[in-house]
Amino acid sequence: MTGRIEPRLLKGFRDIDPTAMERRVYILNKIEKVFRLHSFAPLFTPTLEYLDILKGKMGEEADKLLFSFTDIGGREVGLRYEFTISLARYVAMNPNIRFPFKRYQIGSVFRAEKPQKGRFREFTQCDFDIVGSSSPIADAEIISVMYDVLNELCISEFKILMNDRRLLFSILEKLGVMKDMLLKASRLLDKIDRVGKEGVIKLLEEHKLLNESIKKFIEMSEPTTAYRDVMEEFSKMIDITKEVEEFTELMMTVNQMTGNDKRIVYSPALARGLDYYTGPVFEVVVEGVGLGSIAGGGRYDNMIGIFSGRDIPATGSSFGLDRLEEVLEKKNLFPSELGRPYCLVTIFGDETVKYSLDFYRQLHKEKIPAEIYLKPKNIGKQIGYADSRGFRYTVIIGPEEAGADKVKVKDMRTGEEKVLDKDGAIEFLKEGL
Repeated sequence: MTGRIEPRLLKGFRDIDPTAMERRVYILNKIEKVFRLHSFAPLFTPTLEYLDILKGKMGEEADKLLFSFTDIGGREVGLRYEFTISLARYVAMNPNIRFPFKRYQIGSVFRAEKPQKGRFREFTQCDFDIVGSSSPIADAEIISVMYDVLNELCISEFKILMNDRRLLFSILEKLGVMKDMLLKASRLLDKIDRVGKEGVIKLLEEHKLLNESIKKFIEMSEPTTAYRDVMEEFSKMIDITKEVEEFTELMMTVNQMTGNDKRIVYSPALARGLDYYTGPVFEVVVEGVGLGSIAGGGRYDNMIGIFSGRDIPATGSSFGLDRLEEVLEKKNLFPSELGRPYCLVTIFGDETVKYSLDFYRQLHKEKIPAEIYLKPKNIGKQIGYADSRGFRYTVIIGPEEAGADKVKVKDMRTGEEKVLDKDGAIEFLKEGL
């Protein structure tokens, strides 16, 4: 054959094989179950958007990571960086939406960052948001959804870190940071989990944002359940009464919705990276896996207004599917039978094809997952195929079984074989599901 095209992938992109996809589908089904439980509705938005819409209010760092180009019509367009901007655009374009609007969206997002181990330019996010409510109950529900997803996936060693940008900015400003440098200072503080306290102190010093009061704040910024005690200490340094009251109300609501779980903690330095957050922010970390956050979000009350001309309050969060998959893999939380094919129906020869096909069809009618071997072949080879693919059972149908209106069911784990009538075989296979 001439003119062969070399098969290759773009750097930072990947294929995901069926084994990995089974794991991902398992996770997505669990996540979607929780989203539905909390009455979030699915939404689809385009992968490609106008570039000025995508730039929105994401900030300088995110702006650099956009895949953008000029299309054949001369329009400046880009691949979505995340879903929140598209949600804001959708809400602005649909003024008849009933609030609160609770939506979720699962799909690929794209970031033009340098490829490295474990980081890809296309990956899956699972977003969920509440639009049209400024109530702390809305923020608390977003946190309770994260909490329920983690429990649904049997992840136990997690922490949900919480803060409020209004509280953080008020502390920083009253400790001497100029108003126009609050975002910069908060971004540097947010690196504390990656570079440690000393690393953050060094970064702040380099940017001339460090003083003794801020150094003391950093020393006190360990995540804690004793948020009242920490805030009392902060209050000895500065007056943050209003912000403390608002955050305390949120924490009390979250505790009510999650049963006072000690894995939900106040993290004084948490800011989240994107510029559009305006209030509470939160993220999830899992102990013992060597990863950063696996979920995160916050309140963004000003974003929709850049498209609609009026501010509409909103809050939300997102799970990263890749990191969730890695957590479940490292914690050995996937079911042992996940993705294993269940039942293979053999075809002995031309004289048994009709019988095999009839039984195969009957299995599907009874909702029993099954595959049929696609052409007559030596039974030993068909059983070998079933073994190599990891089938749980093989249904052997030769002339003897067909003539007696029966089938032989072979347990591929134990090698045990049972000759059963068709109804008996169906009941037996149902029991194994």
